[in-house]
Amino acid sequence: MPSSPDRKKVLAFGRVPAFRRYELFMERYRSAAALIEAHLDLHPGSRILDVGAGHGLMKRFFGQNTGSWWGIEPWKERAERCRRLGYEIVDLDLDQSSLPFPDGHFDVVIGSHVIEHLEDSGAAVRDMGRVTKPGGLLMIATPTKPPLLAGVVQIYHRRRRSKSGDTQNAFTARSLRKHLVSNLGPDWDLLDCRGFRVLSARRQLPLENYRWFYRANLALARALPWMVPEVNVLLQKPIDS
Repeated sequence: MPSSPDRKKVLAFGRVPAFRRYELFMERYRSAAALIEAHLDLHPGSRILDVGAGHGLMKRFFGQNTGSWWGIEPWKERAERCRRLGYEIVDLDLDQSSLPFPDGHFDVVIGSHVIEHLEDSGAAVRDMGRVTKPGGLLMIATPTKPPLLAGVVQIYHRRRRSKSGDTQNAFTARSLRKHLVSNLGPDWDLLDCRGFRVLSARRQLPLENYRWFYRANLALARALPWMVPEVNVLLQKPIDS
């Protein structure tokens, strides 16, 4: 039977409490974890940095013994939840401070739904790249919009006075890739860029309880990348950097 739309009664992808079994809101975490683990053998000695760790959902989609986790999370309630999940948490405003880690410190750096909130997203991308180990992985995820709409929304963000934490930037999947390459340099290897939902149903309808609906969304997202509302981009730092 479908779960109640206002209570989390099931485990999305068998990992976290959710409204639906294949909840597409959670797919950005599931797919990010799957991509990273497919490209890098994580082990207990690995170091992972989750920038904008939120409620720690990213960690819950990884396998056991993937290493030590650090998180950047300024919201106290969320930070405490991450600590309970095993994160070492740092309270930091990325618009005001650099990451307090040495160069090449982490095997994996994840910035999921972070850079769109930053006044200088390029500086944050460069800093995340700096602390990534040569040969390590950087995963960046943001909401995306169709090309013409993204341009209009970007002008709106630039003209209004945004508060810290508000959305500051609008990306398309293509402009996000260009933004990352221009700030990290052409030697970084872009391993994957994918969206994963087009027709979200979440609470309103029980469609996300069905695997066929989930798979249809993945197929549509591959066929119509300009239609997806968010993407994950995975890059690898050059070995000789």
